[in-house]
Amino acid sequence: MGGPAATTTILILMPLALFAVLLAGVHADRRAPARVTLAIWIVLPLALLPWFVEVARQFHWTWFLWAKTYSVVAACAWIAVLRTRRPPVGRAMVLPLYVFLLINIAEAVALDMSRGHPANALVGVALIVTASNRLHVDGKPPHDVRFDLGASWVIAYSVWNWVFVAANYGPVLAIQHVAVLAAPLFFAGRDGWDLWLQARSITLGLYLLLYDATFAASRALTNAVVWPVWNSPSFVVALQAVSALVMGAHLWRRARRARAERGATAVPRVGSLSSRVEPAE
Repeated sequence: MGGPAATTTILILMPLALFAVLLAGVHADRRAPARVTLAIWIVLPLALLPWFVEVARQFHWTWFLWAKTYSVVAACAWIAVLRTRRPPVGRAMVLPLYVFLLINIAEAVALDMSRGHPANALVGVALIVTASNRLHVDGKPPHDVRFDLGASWVIAYSVWNWVFVAANYGPVLAIQHVAVLAAPLFFAGRDGWDLWLQARSITLGLYLLLYDATFAASRALTNAVVWPVWNSPSFVVALQAVSALVMGAHLWRRARRARAERGATAVPRVGSLSSRVEPAE
């Protein structure tokens, strides 16, 4: 991988280049005809499968990488299917995307538990429990899939997912995932938080296909970057504490909003039967 200076340069330029590629990928996916993107999300992963099998044999892939790659690819393909449907799209057609999201989180929870990261696993469980299932497909082109998860849930998810990657896969993938997680946040901030899941699915799907296809180079870079602090138990605990604190803020905000909504419904409306003053007998 060259000397320390070359490695440092790669670590700086890599997330910037990845961020640009992922932004371009989401933009192209949204602007291209839905049937074209559907074909790409079906044909490309199948065409790459023989190469993935060979790389997996050489590097002993775990179940997690296989499950993560093809479950996310399936979600991307389903988004393309939804965008090919004539509006309005029925709720039964849209709900599988919600199931894909829960599966994606559950896969990471299972790995966190197996590797001794229970605090971050519990944050993942909280994300599953508090995920909204309010989603729809825009009636106007490009027929985006809108998923009303809320800003605080999305931020809690992003922090949790970065901590998951950092704790389980080390600094190189953690640096890469700054770009992977920032790209859908860019679209959410620009076009609405309810667009985040569509952008997240596409960026993660593109990243996983790219990562799997270049696995040998990524492994070499990972082996070249050794930061002892990253492997210390106290550092991993600190990461999980940050994830838990952000989730706590999300739960507090969610509870506060629920109380406000209950209070609003409990206040009698002017002119309603309960607010009328009865005349004296």
